[in-house]
Amino acid sequence: MLWKTLRVSEQRPLVSVVCVAYNHERFIADALSSFLDQEADFSFEIIVHDDASSDGTDTIVRNFCERFPGRIRYIRQAQNIYSQGTLIFDTACSYARGEFIALCEGDDFWVRKDKLKLQVDFLRRNPECGVVFGDVNVLMEESGKLLRAHDRSRGYLPPVGDVRTKLLRYNPYKTCTALFRREAMSGYAGHARKLHARMEDYVLWLHIAERHEFGYIPEVLATYRVLRSSASHFADIGGKIRFARSGYKVAVHFNRVMSFPLQKRALRESYCFTVFMHCLHTRRFADAVRFVLPTPGFFRAVLASAWRGVSSMRRRLSDR
Repeated sequence: MLWKTLRVSEQRPLVSVVCVAYNHERFIADALSSFLDQEADFSFEIIVHDDASSDGTDTIVRNFCERFPGRIRYIRQAQNIYSQGTLIFDTACSYARGEFIALCEGDDFWVRKDKLKLQVDFLRRNPECGVVFGDVNVLMEESGKLLRAHDRSRGYLPPVGDVRTKLLRYNPYKTCTALFRREAMSGYAGHARKLHARMEDYVLWLHIAERHEFGYIPEVLATYRVLRSSASHFADIGGKIRFARSGYKVAVHFNRVMSFPLQKRALRESYCFTVFMHCLHTRRFADAVRFVLPTPGFFRAVLASAWRGVSSMRRRLSDR
């Protein structure tokens, strides 16, 4: 492992910004610039963890370290550790010294200079909350289309407070907007290692939800990029099924840990609904039929999704 630090302050920061990167040469500069632009009345550190990128990510991060001495702590792996089964979020966050941790992957970026201040103030005012999220713009890489205010444009407010039962069904939160208490992460790695899940963030949020409430700021805090190669987006139905099945496995595990707040049937309905909607969006109608469940819960989810779509369309038309 290459560990590079350029005169980083010995003072313990209040917030650790943790950026995990892999082959993000086209995007990492946007992410780093958005971190450096933060305006706050407290100290924060920027940690970049590069998992042995094979493109120009390393060169760009080193250039930022030289241009902004003392602002960035840079960890570069000599070999890709994700492919060896190592937990990326856990590894990257292990370097964090702050009371709070803000996560952002290297292909996303923040859009408000007061993002950290807004969220730190929120968690200080709400000690029962372990994590706070916000809204995002969604940038489609292939088309260049920007979907503004993903949640607000659909009239959707992600769950807040005790979110356990809703989070077991579906993860509506964008990691690039998260700020959480570092102590709330304690014990997360045990779950993640046991599950070998594809989505480390979903494991982390469920772990935090065991003991903490969730907060949400209804403001656009970041831009989330949808890449063709993103872990949660697939060109083939097989990849989506494997990803959704991994999420189902995570939900079943935490449902047991949380003393079964949901029946297993409800978790299966959520799994089938997720794949069903993916098939509809990608026009794989024959595949979609395979995941229809003849249960009230499944059809309620379909109707709720259809209603959100109609409501969103009405709002877009009225804004013209």
